[in-house]
Amino acid sequence: MFREWLVFPKALAGGVVATIFTWIVIICYSAWRETARHKASGIAELGAVSGGWNALLHSPLVLLSLSIAFALGLYLGSRH
Repeated sequence: MFREWLVFPKALAGGVVATIFTWIVIICYSAWRETARHKASGIAELGAVSGGWNALLHSPLVLLSLSIAFALGLYLGSRH
C-alpha cells in the first residue's frame, strides 16, 4: 500500500529532475555557442551578452524542450 502512495511524488520528482537536467544542457549549449561566436568574430576576451537569459526563457524551442523533458520524466517516473 505504501508503494502505491508514493507514485505521484516519485513521478513529479522524475519530471523535475528531467527538466533541471535539460535546462543545464540548454545553458551549456548556449554558452558554447556564444563562445564560438566571440572567437569567430576575433574577440579573445570574455564578453557580456545583453538579454541572454531573457532570450533563452522566451525561446519557443527551449520552452518546448523543457515541457517535453518534464512530460517524459513524469511518465518514466510513474511507470517504474
